[in-house]
Amino acid sequence: MRRGPLTRVMGEHPVGTAFVTPYVVFLAAVFAYPLGFAVYMSFHDYFFAAPGAVVDRPFVGFENYVTVLTDPAVQRSFVNVVIFLVINVPLTVVLSLGLANALNARSGGARSSASPTTSPT
Repeated sequence: MRRGPLTRVMGEHPVGTAFVTPYVVFLAAVFAYPLGFAVYMSFHDYFFAAPGAVVDRPFVGFENYVTVLTDPAVQRSFVNVVIFLVINVPLTVVLSLGLANALNARSGGARSSASPTTSPT
């Protein structure tokens, strides 16, 4: 069976492509463009100016990244995040497993409390 050029581009079910196209355009507008622009700004000496003002934004390469990663405040924030994760993740896992074990116990009170604590209302 010979396929036409439109079938090769749009597939066997062009209606599906027609339905997904607005989502792809929306995703590109909301996600891809800002992400690409952020990457562009990170490699240039970019600052916001008044609308219509023409300013020079020279390419600086990885200089912005070096400046940020060598800043003591940023390094301290990374340490704070690691400390938070080392404390929070195991504590959350242990507490949630303990609560699940208590709710799953065969005692009368724990079984009846499982329904009110896990119901969506």
